[in-house]
Amino acid sequence: MKKRNLILSVLAVMIVFGLTLFAVPLGVRHLPLDMTAKSCLVEVIGGLLAIAALFILKKGEVLKLRTDGFKEGMASGVFFLVMSGLCFFQFIFNGKPVTLPAVDIVLFSINMLFVGIMEEVLFRGILQEAFHDFFGCDSYKNVLKGILCSAVVFGLAHYLNLIAGVSFKAVTIQVISVIIMGVLFGAVYYRANRNIWVTIILHALVDAGTFIMSGALSGVSEADSIGQYSFGKFVFFPLYIIVTVWILRKNKIRTEAISEPKTI
Repeated sequence: MKKRNLILSVLAVMIVFGLTLFAVPLGVRHLPLDMTAKSCLVEVIGGLLAIAALFILKKGEVLKLRTDGFKEGMASGVFFLVMSGLCFFQFIFNGKPVTLPAVDIVLFSINMLFVGIMEEVLFRGILQEAFHDFFGCDSYKNVLKGILCSAVVFGLAHYLNLIAGVSFKAVTIQVISVIIMGVLFGAVYYRANRNIWVTIILHALVDAGTFIMSGALSGVSEADSIGQYSFGKFVFFPLYIIVTVWILRKNKIRTEAISEPKTI
């Protein structure tokens, strides 16, 4: 049963992720909207599809608003807050022009929020929980396996960007980056007592900072932003790994016999 649920979860995640990257954009392509509005609509639909998949898989409790774990999760995710803050400051001090109108900036913000919702619901709320169910959470080793496996799938799924015309080099750099970030997000998610709203907030802020630094507010598309990726991104990876190891230190990881998140 656990193996079946894991397979169904992986299939559901890949189907929704693939639909959001390709089928949904094709569906909104001919709507009388500008590029920013279309991108926002795609991510909103993707977020709703992810939530629908969550309920179809009977994991809707993941979305319950909870206070337990929120403070600890945000504290363990302070690295993400600092990183996104640095991106915003770099954008401001580099003096890149803001060419998008105010309404498009609002749409961009909604876009980033729903990217966070979609990817966190899919890869933490569905996939990481499925791996936790499969391996169990009764030992430190099993907790780590669940986090690592979900992060690897999270990263590899981004190879679908090749179909969007992004170069293999840029996508490979993105995949490696996403795997490392996925482990870090997974670690924060677990430290937050699997409070999904913690990682949704952090994910949205990090993506917003990254895309703004790449020129999103100056009209640069997400695909073009990814195409700018270079091996220079790897310079900071040792820092990410150090932070991840610190967050996942053994005395801070609770192990339990079951993997259902606690609700209040």
